[in-house]
Amino acid sequence: MLADVRNGLIHAAPKQAARLFARDNGEEERSDLWYQCGGLLQQAMLASLGYEGQVLRRDVDAEYASGAVSDVLWAPSS
Repeated sequence: MLADVRNGLIHAAPKQAARLFARDNGEEERSDLWYQCGGLLQQAMLASLGYEGQVLRRDVDAEYASGAVSDVLWAPSS
């Protein structure tokens, strides 16, 4: 079920995705919220599967992707 919801969000129809991600229409907050929700859904899926590795955090503003990688919050401390 989570995979179906995730696929519906991530793989929206091209016309819908273009409207959501258009930053020239003054709705940057909407697309930021879209990415945040996707990140939360990703974490929910990983947690339900027992994943304890690293993820690319969507709530971190980093110049390079390597700067936004961190351990999942529910992983035991090393």
